[in-house]
Amino acid sequence: MTRLIIILLASTIAFAGGIDCKNGDTVSTCESYTGKRAALFGSWTEWIEDPCPIANRNRNTRAVVLSARSLDSATGDCTIKQGKWIDPYTDSVFIDAHDLQIDHVVPLDEAYTSGAYQWTRKDRIRFANDTSVLIITSRHQNESKGSKSVAEWLPPKNQKEYCIKWALIKRKYNLVADSMELETLQKYVSKGELPKLGTKVVCTESRPPQSGVAC
Repeated sequence: MTRLIIILLASTIAFAGGIDCKNGDTVSTCESYTGKRAALFGSWTEWIEDPCPIANRNRNTRAVVLSARSLDSATGDCTIKQGKWIDPYTDSVFIDAHDLQIDHVVPLDEAYTSGAYQWTRKDRIRFANDTSVLIITSRHQNESKGSKSVAEWLPPKNQKEYCIKWALIKRKYNLVADSMELETLQKYVSKGELPKLGTKVVCTESRPPQSGVAC
């Protein structure tokens, strides 16, 4: 059975300056930076540890993930062009990197309202570029998902693995979940496999987020 591929490329990441979404790699550089709060998470970061043959440039997070998770040797310098990837959301195989996008399993908008609004900008950028929170998927699936929560969208295949990964990410970053999320997670994941998550209250315009209260 195809499983979600989780690769931790390094326990300590050294970051250089961020990539400008408008002037970065031409192939879907900022594909997962959607939602009204996405700008608060910066953009794909260049990795000092992963230089590409072009002088004075390093691969950004998209290129690092595509290169590391390709089942065959990936081709391309700073921009990965071809390789072999399995989309865990559909089990489809892809060869052309142009057909792929990088998905934040927990969308940036969702992360923000679940607790990241309390973080510094530096911490939000680190979250957005943490390879353990990213999945390679097709353009169609990523655009279909958008900023939807686990209660609003599940992949066509491997729903249990997706739910587990969602919960693990929220647990890792101390992000809370609302009642609809918990209901969905409990439907697909047994109690013994599901990490315990904090709960989220509902905010409105008259009840905005407050320090220490996620919503």
